[in-house]
Amino acid sequence: MNIGVTGCSSAIGTRVCQLVKHAGHNLVAIGRNEEVFWQFGQRLPSTDIQALLHIAHDRNASPIEALQNNELVLSSLPKNTFVVYLSSTSAHAITLSEYGRSKYLCESLFFNANFAIVKS
Repeated sequence: MNIGVTGCSSAIGTRVCQLVKHAGHNLVAIGRNEEVFWQFGQRLPSTDIQALLHIAHDRNASPIEALQNNELVLSSLPKNTFVVYLSSTSAHAITLSEYGRSKYLCESLFFNANFAIVKS
């Protein structure tokens, strides 16, 4: 299976990429420093992926910008792509952090699309 991973250069992303390769899948590393160049605010490059582990998050974006950027991610995927979105335990309705508000808003987007959400 071709599995795309965004955010491969982070500590979690690096480990996830190792696990994907170790499991025998074809890794499509997607990010600013990866084999497939991409950054938030752009559509995902056209790649032949069947599943996406979406780990990347732009900490400099406002919650609304993060939502719009993640909408671009979803709209650039083939219809049958399975997506797992890595969120955060700080993502909830009454969070005080900008990061938590951003992740919470993005969760609703992925939840409404019936994709899996994982909270680290």
